[in-house]
Amino acid sequence: MSVKWLISFFLWASFPDPHYPQLVPSPWDKMYKAEDMEIPDFSFAEHEKNPPYFKEVFKKVPKLAEYKESGQGVHGLHRHIFNKKKQQKKLAYAYGMVSFMDKYIGKILEQVKQLGLEDNTIIVFTCDHGDLFGQHGFVHKCIFHYEDLLRVPMIVKYKNVIPEGQRSNSLQSLVDIAPTLMDLCNLNIPQPMSGVNQSEVWKDATKNKRDYIICENRHEPHVMHIVSYVEERYKINVYEGRNYGELYDLTQDKGEHNNLWDDDKYRQIKIDILFRYLCAEMAKDKTDKMDAKIKNYQITIDSKTKTAKLLCENGNDLWNDSSYTNEKIEILLAIISERIGSRKMWMPRIAGA
Repeated sequence: MSVKWLISFFLWASFPDPHYPQLVPSPWDKMYKAEDMEIPDFSFAEHEKNPPYFKEVFKKVPKLAEYKESGQGVHGLHRHIFNKKKQQKKLAYAYGMVSFMDKYIGKILEQVKQLGLEDNTIIVFTCDHGDLFGQHGFVHKCIFHYEDLLRVPMIVKYKNVIPEGQRSNSLQSLVDIAPTLMDLCNLNIPQPMSGVNQSEVWKDATKNKRDYIICENRHEPHVMHIVSYVEERYKINVYEGRNYGELYDLTQDKGEHNNLWDDDKYRQIKIDILFRYLCAEMAKDKTDKMDAKIKNYQITIDSKTKTAKLLCENGNDLWNDSSYTNEKIEILLAIISERIGSRKMWMPRIAGA
């Protein structure tokens, strides 16, 4: 069947699977064998340098009251002890759910083809987050910002515009999808949109439009508010109002098992990344310059030139003085916490929302 379409259309098709609990009909429930599923090994030792709740959730009776502010649920803030064989079975079902979804998403695409729309329709396949099946000892989606959860698949098809078979390693964010689709449809991109137009990257996988992405998890107004700033090599996780955090070298430590947050050898790198993250937050809010007085220091930051001044009481600029690393880390964390904590929560957040 073929019809002539005279109007433009936008279709959003959203499916919960392969979400837990892992339930899938026959024959997909037996398509994959549990014994073939690989559950990654981990050591509790990797969490010795992580924020305190990482270790707390492995206790028989975890004490988590200090992380609960609103009285609502927080994804992942529960006991994380699982049976490996049961987890293998769940993973086999999850694989079956993926194959199940693949078949019926294929039916949608086949209908697009039969309606004569294939040549002039942009098709995007992606998802909102990953799931943990034992990585680092954790399960499901939760408040642990590992790449297993943050890095999601995305497949794009636009016949005769986006080349087939190419694979891009460039940094992209889900907030980039809207402005990119608008550009490909020759529509004006609204100025308030914070996403980046990735149409050039979609057309040419060798190009790159981003130096970083930002991912935020805020299930509580302040006590469980996490923001990840990810570059090609480094990734930093900042917790509002906390002096702990996470810093990973994604080149040397792809599995994110070695938290470098308190490693003295990485203190200057930590300062540099915190500063770049703060500049990114300022750019997102369309703020070119900011001044703040913290303790006895006056700091001025220019997000466009990515420069800063840190003046002490006698007027000396200490920003490039390597003997003030602790002060710079403390000041940057204070500014970042105030900035992200002052943002409004536009909807009530509860577990499952």
